[in-house]
Amino acid sequence: MHSVRVRALAGSVLLASILLTDGSQLELVAQVGARSGFLRRVLIAGSLAALVGLVVTGGIGAQRATREGWKTFVSKRYHYSVAYPPGWKVTGSTQSARPHSFPSADDPTSDKFDSPGGSRSFRVAAQVLKPGTTLTAWTAAVIQNAKVRFQCALKSRSGRMIGGQNGTLLLYPSCYAYYFPLIVAVHHGLGFYVYWISFTGHEVVDRATFDKLASTLRFTS
Repeated sequence: MHSVRVRALAGSVLLASILLTDGSQLELVAQVGARSGFLRRVLIAGSLAALVGLVVTGGIGAQRATREGWKTFVSKRYHYSVAYPPGWKVTGSTQSARPHSFPSADDPTSDKFDSPGGSRSFRVAAQVLKPGTTLTAWTAAVIQNAKVRFQCALKSRSGRMIGGQNGTLLLYPSCYAYYFPLIVAVHHGLGFYVYWISFTGHEVVDRATFDKLASTLRFTS
């Protein structure tokens, strides 16, 4: 069975991520315009045949995300692995995240995966939580911390799977001039931040890249 996930990226742009039976992923980006209602119904219904038909007729651009040439980073500090594209620079964290901290642009507690040129960055960090902390409580704490420390306005929050378990996607469209989507999750007593930093202006491409990288994350303990 194919799994179809749909989300709006910006304006009239939709991203459909289809997890195929062989474990690979098909990503479709559509500028929906006047066909928005029809296309949304097709995507949400999960009709792969209809999607392929739209691709063939030029309604959608599609690319199989094979991740050819990608490498895998394994964090011994935070107990996860993630794949990253060729040419990206990896800088491992040099410190463990402190309780009640919040990642920043030059944060030494985050593992950093920087694009060529360094203009876009995918990052992961985690901190020890009090026993029994739930995803709901951790999400609320992160939102409050971002508001108090950086005065960043949250645009939306939604459920998001990360590493095979439930998480929360928080979207900050402009936080100190940065595009800042953030996924938070709780795993084995750690509160995870999986986030992206880039300058605003390329949100559609940046969101697609963030989603692709985040989809490779796996917990190793």
